[in-house]
Amino acid sequence: MISDILWRALEDAKKKKPLVVSMGNVAASGGYYIASGADKVFADPLTITGSIGVFATLPNFKGFTDQIGINAEHVMTHKNALGYSPFESLSDGFRKSTRKSIKHVYETFKKRVSEGRGLPLNAVEEIAQGRVWTGVQAKENGLIDELGGLNQAIEAAAELAEIDSYNLTSYPKVETDIDDLFGLMNPLGLVKNKIKSSLPKELKTFLEASISQEIQTLEFKLKFLSHLILNKRMNQKDKSLAHQIFLYLAALFITSLVVSNLIFQKFFYWYPFESTLLKSSL
Repeated sequence: MISDILWRALEDAKKKKPLVVSMGNVAASGGYYIASGADKVFADPLTITGSIGVFATLPNFKGFTDQIGINAEHVMTHKNALGYSPFESLSDGFRKSTRKSIKHVYETFKKRVSEGRGLPLNAVEEIAQGRVWTGVQAKENGLIDELGGLNQAIEAAAELAEIDSYNLTSYPKVETDIDDLFGLMNPLGLVKNKIKSSLPKELKTFLEASISQEIQTLEFKLKFLSHLILNKRMNQKDKSLAHQIFLYLAALFITSLVVSNLIFQKFFYWYPFESTLLKSSL
C-alpha cells in the first residue's frame, strides 16, 4: 500500500529530525494515514480530515461482453485466479478474501492513528468508520494538534528543530505553457485519465478505441482555436470570430462527452466491496 510505504519513510525521517505536517483543503484517508505519525499536525478550520476507513471497487464488464457475444477463455493457477478478471462474475471465495484484506488494512490504519496520535484503539474506532471531520472537529477529536496553515507549521518545525534563522524554497518549480493551460480546461483529458487509471492494462487499448473520431476531431479544433485566440498578432475581428467558433465547438464537445459518458455508465458496472465497518454506496 503506497500510504504505508510513505508512512514508513516518514517514520525513518522522524528518527533524525522533527516531522511537522500542514494539511491543506483535504487530508483524508491515505492523506491522513501519512500525516497521523507526525510530531505536530496543523489543519485549517475547514480542512476535510479523517476518513479513517477502507473500501475497494473492481471494474466488471461481463454484462456488456455477454450482450455483444465476447467470451474469454481462462487458465487458472488457483481457485481465486479469476478474481481480477473483468470478464467473469466474482466468486464467493474471492469476495471473502477481499473483505478479509480490507478489514486487515482498516485495522492497520486504526493502529497507525492510535500510535501516532496517542489515542486508545476504541477511541479511534469511535471517530473512524470512514467518517470525515472539519479541522475544528478534528482538533476536538485529537486527530490534529493545532489550527493553522503552512506558515504556522514552518514556524513550529523551526521551533522543534531549535532553528532561529532559516530560508524557504518552494518546490516543484514548474513552467506552464499554453498546452498545459488548455489541458486544465479539457474535460475529455480528465475523464479519460481517471477512467484509464482504474482499468486493467489489457483494457486500456479498448478504452482508446471507444473514443469516437468525432470527439478527437473536436478536441483538435478546440485546441487550434485556443492558440489563435491567444495569438497576440491576430486582429480583434478575427479573434472575435475564432472565439464564437470556439464556443460553438465547445458546446458540441461537451454534448459528445455527455453522450459517451451515458453509454459508458450503461454498459459498465463496478462491483462494490464493503467492509463490516464502512459500507460503499456504489
